[in-house]
Amino acid sequence: MPIYIIATVYQFLDDHLKAKNMLEDLYSQINTKIDLSMEPYIQVTLANVWYPYDEEKAWKYWDKAHEFFTVNRLDTSLAIEYFNMGWTLVTHNKFEKLKDILGLWQKHIKNCKNSFHYQYIKAASEIISGKTASGLTRIRLLEKYFDGSFMWEWKKLYKWVSKQNIKSSLKTTYAYRSKVIESICLNEPITHNLQKLGKLTSLDLLLEGWSNAITTNRLLDSNLIEDYFNDFDRQEEFKNTLKIWDITCRDFSIISSYTSGKPIVINLLGNAEMYINNRKLTSRDWTSRKALEIFIYVLIKSWRHKNAVDKYDLLFDLWTPASDRIKACGDVRNNMMTRLRKIFNECDEEMLPKRPDDILFNWESGNYYLDIEHFVKDIKDAKTLLKKDQKEAAELKFKSALSLVRGDLAEGFEGLYLESDRAYFLSLKCEAEEILTSMQP
Repeated sequence: MPIYIIATVYQFLDDHLKAKNMLEDLYSQINTKIDLSMEPYIQVTLANVWYPYDEEKAWKYWDKAHEFFTVNRLDTSLAIEYFNMGWTLVTHNKFEKLKDILGLWQKHIKNCKNSFHYQYIKAASEIISGKTASGLTRIRLLEKYFDGSFMWEWKKLYKWVSKQNIKSSLKTTYAYRSKVIESICLNEPITHNLQKLGKLTSLDLLLEGWSNAITTNRLLDSNLIEDYFNDFDRQEEFKNTLKIWDITCRDFSIISSYTSGKPIVINLLGNAEMYINNRKLTSRDWTSRKALEIFIYVLIKSWRHKNAVDKYDLLFDLWTPASDRIKACGDVRNNMMTRLRKIFNECDEEMLPKRPDDILFNWESGNYYLDIEHFVKDIKDAKTLLKKDQKEAAELKFKSALSLVRGDLAEGFEGLYLESDRAYFLSLKCEAEEILTSMQP
């Protein structure tokens, strides 16, 4: 029944008015045996979409469907009915009715407490009843069994929790996860105006990586999966789930470090990351996000012409200090530069030599790999091969270039110094994708 399917999609997307009107029209037209077999399913959906308008009418529909499912022992349909009405009651803050639903769930469905959907509604009911800590703990326990399924349910739960009376930091975290999961479900980039989290958990990093994979090159760093899932079997199950989304898992640390053969590996096409002697640097190495931004600034300002970067340009671009704060900000900059030089001591202490008026990354050392350089080179080589009518080789080069893209240039950082290069790399990426599409038979 295509009308029923379309109506349930509207309900799924929370457009209850459209769903209600379509289902009412469909319900009034039931007159065949085939239609009658669908009647309880239409009734239970009507119960959910009618609830905001007429609670009494909604419960009448619900009771009829519930009687049919219990008499005929349709446990799967019953569980879906309990979950959908449970969520409707959650969104309308009806705790007493929620208790009744959870009681019926336990009565009619064996081992229901082990199910994701029961625990999901139970967590929300605890938050509504004022047992916020217990509800949030239950959500964290559910997250431990996250496997990539029920993504839209996760999106709705996180969005709802973010609007409850909880700490502002938690509100931000749950709102962020809701938006990232929405981007995964809708196959759209994460919105740029979304408030970024100060500290990303292994779950947040995994979700971000998944979102970036969907909207860029269909590649996900397998290290993100291993960081979140301790159990090997669960890692493999999650990788199989990602295959449904046409996402391939690859070890980015091996791709970045071992294949380049360089002691210093810098990746800027996405979240900025750096490896020294095959070890990925963490926040402990940088000690400050500003230190990482200084390093990104130096690279962006000099990668094309291998030039030195003026210290005062850096100071005013990253701090824009008032006249009475120039010396203080300059001292902070100098301290961070000292920290940056120490980072490179592991492999080459001359990568950022001390200079009085400017900062120079040692481009001539040959000890580094920088993904943006290889990206540009691969695109250029691909175009040259295409002009020579070497289409297969050109296609491989274009794909090689796109495989380096994990997101926007230095994603998570903003500033005028980034805008032109960010637009440049985005235009190259789009051009490569268009050429690849045109090459398909």
